[in-house]
Amino acid sequence: MKIDFRLVSLVGLVLAAHCGGSGTSSNQPFAMKPTGSSSGLSGSSGGSSSGQASSSSGSSSGVSSSSGGQSGSSGGSSSGPSGDGGGGGSSEGGSSDGDGGAGSYSCFPAGSGTDFTSDGPLMAMSGDVTSVSCTIIRPTTLGSNGCLNPVIVWGNGTTNTPSSYTALFNHFATHGFIVAAADTSNAGSGMEMLACLKYIIDQNTASGSPYMGHVDVNHIASSGYSQGGAGCLAAGEDPRFTTVLAVSPYVVIALGSYDPSKYAAAQTHPLFMISGSADTVATPNNNQQPIYDTAPVPIFWGTHTGSTHFEVLGSGGAYAGPMTAWFRWKLMGDPAARDWFEKPACKLCSASGWMVQTNSMWH
Repeated sequence: MKIDFRLVSLVGLVLAAHCGGSGTSSNQPFAMKPTGSSSGLSGSSGGSSSGQASSSSGSSSGVSSSSGGQSGSSGGSSSGPSGDGGGGGSSEGGSSDGDGGAGSYSCFPAGSGTDFTSDGPLMAMSGDVTSVSCTIIRPTTLGSNGCLNPVIVWGNGTTNTPSSYTALFNHFATHGFIVAAADTSNAGSGMEMLACLKYIIDQNTASGSPYMGHVDVNHIASSGYSQGGAGCLAAGEDPRFTTVLAVSPYVVIALGSYDPSKYAAAQTHPLFMISGSADTVATPNNNQQPIYDTAPVPIFWGTHTGSTHFEVLGSGGAYAGPMTAWFRWKLMGDPAARDWFEKPACKLCSASGWMVQTNSMWH
């Protein structure tokens, strides 16, 4: 990875702050529940609350048996700006103009109905693809009963690696998602995320690949945290994505050779932005508010009371449930997940500890 050494001094300003612990608050209506689904993993090391542990090498092609039967439809898309529905499969690249998911939620049970903090029924595995510096966390069995697996492309925070979020990524995989996380700790440009995106799309048509014919290339999310939260906005301009989910995006200083002043205005996909009220690193007023004010897309902005900048590390803390719900809605068309965001239900709007704002394009 090429490093712009002119930014080293700037990175140093926030480096110490990013090396902190998980900062999980006590008021967590979506707090993760421990399950046994992380057993039988291969490839990656355990997560570190400091965000400094590097991921170990593994194989992205090995598979093992998975629990949980799957049936239902393949990928597709809707055309509405914030609705759900859609059907019909496709294995070609590109994303929908809307964001309603493929209707594949019936293929991938949520585990506990509308409790998106619970793991799904699938088993997770992981491996590091060194050729593109990308760690893949996925269900051990892909494409069961003809279903396509949606994708989450991830950008790390400063000093973080994919192993900083092991439990969270495993959780997503148990719900049927393929997570493609860039290995870099400087994800602000979004370029490494796009390399992961290209890799997983190419694998869908690569002869002999375990991903061949199993990737829902029409339903892919760009997501990330802190510097990677800004990076996911940069990468998320790509039309191959369907939606963007930015966790505590840090934009006040240009890290990772990105230009944060241009990213908000360039957004084209529906955006879920998450903040912590006690975040003193990527303070919401200076970092997330400008995005909310200027991005010309439907925005759902949730701020969790008492959460620090480090809430998402490890298991995802209070953010794991809403993140899972968003992905299940936008990438799978899950109506139970939609109800956490869409008016008039908007269950997250009344959930304890959450303050929600939606812009004029949201309905």
